Amino acid sequence: MSPRNQDPSDVLIGRTSERATLRQLLASVCAGAGGVLVIRGDPGIGKTALLDDVAATHQDLTIERIVGAEAEAEAELAFAGVQRLILRHRDFVDELPAPQRHALLVMLGVEFGPPPDRFLVGLGVHALLGLVATSGARS
Repeated sequence: MSPRNQDPSDVLIGRTSERATLRQLLASVCAGAGGVLVIRGDPGIGKTALLDDVAATHQDLTIERIVGAEAEAEAELAFAGVQRLILRHRDFVDELPAPQRHALLVMLGVEFGPPPDRFLVGLGVHALLGLVATSGARS
């Protein structure tokens, strides 16, 4: 069995603290609170294994994962990570209030306009993810 196909609990030796942090975050989310956790580190240290572990133990949740690249081209693009997330849920953008919808569509390059206000983009992303969550859509 390759490392990618192994049970994460068999691979994550010495990651008790990190696994507990992830489980606390998801317990908080399941209780109705929100939260964000950024996992950063050098390639190969087990970031994906930690996420695979938590996803395997919470299959009842929709867990959104975005892979970013430190490549110079992407680092220079405003909202690059948000664009990756929004594109997979593009069908819900039309349900947003007009200012938020327009901000997201400009950010995606679908509509013309000045660079969107970060506050409106944030509100739009928040509202969009709420729509996705209540719809039961899985990516």
